[in-house]
Amino acid sequence: MDTFNELIKSEELEYDIFTNAGVTPLMMAVESRNIDLVAACLRANFNPFHHDALQHTAMDKANFGREKLVNDIAVIIDQAMNQWRLQLSEEELNDG
Repeated sequence: MDTFNELIKSEELEYDIFTNAGVTPLMMAVESRNIDLVAACLRANFNPFHHDALQHTAMDKANFGREKLVNDIAVIIDQAMNQWRLQLSEEELNDG
C-alpha cells in the first residue's frame, strides 16, 4: 500500500487508464481481492463506471465471486457509485 500511496500523490498519474481489453486499475484491484487496495482506489476517485471489452464494470467483477470478502468489495464499490451519481450528470456517467 505504501507504493500505491506514493504513486497516487503524483499529479501526472492517469488513474483511469485501461489495458487493450479495457481493464482499469480499479478492476485489477477488485480481481486481486485486496479490499484495502479497492478502498484506496475509490478514495482516490478511480471511476467505478468504466466498462471493459466484455462490458463488465468493477462492480460486475466484484459480484463474480461469492465469498464474503468479495461482497464487502461490492458494498464499497456500490457506495462509491452512489456518491458519483450524486455529483455527476447521467451523460457524464455514461461517458465512462
